[in-house]
Amino acid sequence: MARLMSIAGVTTSFAEASQQIRDYLLVEVSPNTIRKESYATGRRQAEREAQEQERSEQLERLQQRERRLATEERLERVYGSMDGAQAPTLTGWREVKSLALYQSRYRYGHPDQLQAIEIEYRSEITPTEEFGRLLWASALNYQADRAQELVFVCDGAAWIWKLVEKYFPDAVQIVDWYHACGYLTEIASADLDISWGYGDFSSCGGCLCAPSRRSCSRHHGRSLRADHRRLFN
Repeated sequence: MARLMSIAGVTTSFAEASQQIRDYLLVEVSPNTIRKESYATGRRQAEREAQEQERSEQLERLQQRERRLATEERLERVYGSMDGAQAPTLTGWREVKSLALYQSRYRYGHPDQLQAIEIEYRSEITPTEEFGRLLWASALNYQADRAQELVFVCDGAAWIWKLVEKYFPDAVQIVDWYHACGYLTEIASADLDISWGYGDFSSCGGCLCAPSRRSCSRHHGRSLRADHRRLFN
């Protein structure tokens, strides 16, 4: 029950979580009880993460780990994604840095579509340097450092790629599709001397190169197929 209250408490407001538990389980739990359990779970998680970080920085433990895992099969490919977002706190708006580590497989019945599996998340309100320690410890815990291939898919934030370079310099680095699309107009105009003449693309969600769209007529009133060919051929 404590785990359920914690999950509900971090998914929505404590009042809404109380209502959901009442509706689904016919159990009365006050919002304050859910708040206390959610905070307690957060403290336990923070303690576990602190222990992981301490172990990940002890050379003797790392050497023992390598000997223990030497004969185990390595994961084929592990992905990592990081991002930052502003969140309201008791002391005002602050940036929450988040990390996701995951693997992938093809969707059942859709051999051309990949989906993320075995996802693990970490989030902290902390300076970049401290978040780097969490990145390192979390990756070791996931055995991402031993993967045959480690791929980071993130946006273009400088702090993210500095951490990747510092801790995993051999990892494959990919700017995610959505954010990469946001630079296409600027790149084409600067390097290929292409004048689009369609105005600002920032409001169309990367429609210029989104794979699900062949045209931007919804946003700009005309097809961009010809300019796709100019840019990509």
